[in-house]
Amino acid sequence: MDAKVQHLSILTQKYEHELALFKRHKFAQKNEHLTTKQIHLWDEAVEEDIAAVDLELERLNADKTDAATQKAKTNKPKRRPLPDHLHTIRIEHEPASTQCACGCQLRRIGEDVSEKLHFRPAQFYKNSMCVVNGSVISVTP
Repeated sequence: MDAKVQHLSILTQKYEHELALFKRHKFAQKNEHLTTKQIHLWDEAVEEDIAAVDLELERLNADKTDAATQKAKTNKPKRRPLPDHLHTIRIEHEPASTQCACGCQLRRIGEDVSEKLHFRPAQFYKNSMCVVNGSVISVTP
């Protein structure tokens, strides 16, 4: 990782130097201007540098997407959803108060549901735990 940082800092210094030369070329006195042959060589060097940087960025992005794809595969849940035909016992956890600290009424904006399979002798059922998320409807002075 340190080598990569050092490499990128060297590239940054190189590009800052090239930018200074371009500024000198653009804003210098007339007798300090580059010839057309020098400008052509300069343009070729810049195009090669840009191509090298693009290639390195593509390689880094490919490594990043490979890592993200592999991480997504490892975080994928291993179980299927519970069947809908099972008897469901829904337990809702409401907030203690539906009023905001400022006195406004909270409204329901969503809920987090967690289902867990339970078993009684000769009977399967699922518990559905619901946590209500609330927000302020409106603040009126």
